[in-house]
Amino acid sequence: MEPNLSDVKSAIESGNRLFEEFKQTVETQIAEIKAKGAADPLLQQKLDKLNAAMEQHSSLNEKLIETRAIVDRLATMGLQTEGKGAEDQKALKTFNISLKAHAMASGRPAVAVDLAGFKAYNEAFDTFLRKGANDLTDVERRALSVGNDVNGGYLVSPDATGRIVARVYETSPIRLYAAQQSISTDALEGAVDLDEASFGWVSELGSRSESNTPAVPKPWRIPAHEAYSEPRISQKMVEDAAIDIVAWLAKKVADKFGRGYNAAFVTGDGVGKPRGFASYTTAATGDASRSWGVFEHVATANNGAFGADPLAITNIVSLIHATKDHIAAKGAFYMNRTTLGYLRTKTDASSAGKFIFIPSFQAGMPDQLMGYPVRRLQDMATYSTTDALAIAFGDMEECYQIVDRLGLTTMVDPYTAKPWVKYYTRGRVGGDVLNFEALKFIKFGS
Repeated sequence: MEPNLSDVKSAIESGNRLFEEFKQTVETQIAEIKAKGAADPLLQQKLDKLNAAMEQHSSLNEKLIETRAIVDRLATMGLQTEGKGAEDQKALKTFNISLKAHAMASGRPAVAVDLAGFKAYNEAFDTFLRKGANDLTDVERRALSVGNDVNGGYLVSPDATGRIVARVYETSPIRLYAAQQSISTDALEGAVDLDEASFGWVSELGSRSESNTPAVPKPWRIPAHEAYSEPRISQKMVEDAAIDIVAWLAKKVADKFGRGYNAAFVTGDGVGKPRGFASYTTAATGDASRSWGVFEHVATANNGAFGADPLAITNIVSLIHATKDHIAAKGAFYMNRTTLGYLRTKTDASSAGKFIFIPSFQAGMPDQLMGYPVRRLQDMATYSTTDALAIAFGDMEECYQIVDRLGLTTMVDPYTAKPWVKYYTRGRVGGDVLNFEALKFIKFGS
């Protein structure tokens, strides 16, 4: 559900008040530690409650930002985003994209359908889910033929695909920040140019030595991996249910696919699944001397912590300035909410005790750290873990590439697990790092 604008504005206003109270509580705690050597436990309880309340405020604002990003993408595709018919247009667009991808894979021409054809297909697909292919009428079979392949067009679930894609955006926000590409083959391939020709100045009659010839660009390949889900429901429920079976099934499957994709894009090991950006080796060496395929990190030298203020701001400044200018220009911080809560308590250790984290004071604008947006990826490591790569900074779109292959397909099996009907849904997706200079980490250790 999209956030209500009045709710967002109210949350922003209350969030600002919470932040002021949060700052005062932290300052009181710091003063007590200096004066007594320890702080009142009740103060920490109050901080935890304030942090949780601020987290709710940030989540609502972040949801608004994500919604706006999705609306902008729909607008660029020529879709209506408000008013009557917007949902039908969105679903129809997703359906035709899926048809085109399947057609390309099958080597046949793609034929888009209109809204009436899409609705007929949707109704026939619901019948297919309830009764199976053998009980379809001729009219229903003709309606399903718009997505025809050698096994029948009803193997493609248009409405479910649309809902699942929407849910993936909600539970895997990295899709809003990383590069995305739909493909019609089993992998996306390219090359990265890591070398350059030599250059020098020479006088009119000076000798010219042979220039260095750049090395051939290094190839890369991102394969599309297969993911699946196979929920099942009883035959009686399929036959008698008054609910929208397609919507119910799509919601259940979407949750599995969304969480699985999200985790893989962040921490996947690349074995039968996408390779996550946080799964690579890191080193405390700069771009000029570090091997390609290794990220740079700034170490805190304290296991599971920054250390005393102002070490947090020192580490973060070092991270920003280790990043090349054209990357930092589009830079943002990435971390999970636990690490974000820890950052909220950090100050520059000045007499005024200025906080380095600034919550959003305007609806639709992200929270900021050192002037850069803060984006939450819950699958990232938590700062309190030794040697955790808990904070990343850089341009995620330049760094990470997501590959989508075909739409999601659904097959109904009422035979092999009677009296259960199994709904086998599969998707193919890939992901990997393309630019190892575009993202850098803070390592909470040595």
